[in-house]
Amino acid sequence: MKKNKIVDWSELALDKDEIELLVSVEKGEWKSTGNIEKRRDELRKFFNPDYATDEDSGKITLKIPKKDLANLKLKSKKLGISYDVLISKLIHNYAQNRINVSL
Repeated sequence: MKKNKIVDWSELALDKDEIELLVSVEKGEWKSTGNIEKRRDELRKFFNPDYATDEDSGKITLKIPKKDLANLKLKSKKLGISYDVLISKLIHNYAQNRINVSL
């Protein structure tokens, strides 16, 4: 298995467990299940912005920490979608009681 380049994960807003997981992956301690393309397609369908049209959409402005925005952009890039679509889908799923948020 090809090992990934080691990165300084402290630059991202990650907790201890997330950093340990990333380091473990970089060390090659994980094996692929072989279904990555299928899973990626499932996630792309899940995050498809087609659930709303311009007529029934509203615009909002939010302020979030730069590190959170950087993390959202990184995660959306890995999913192959734009970060605004990711944010929109997260809000939509929360509004539809599909996900919970702990405060």
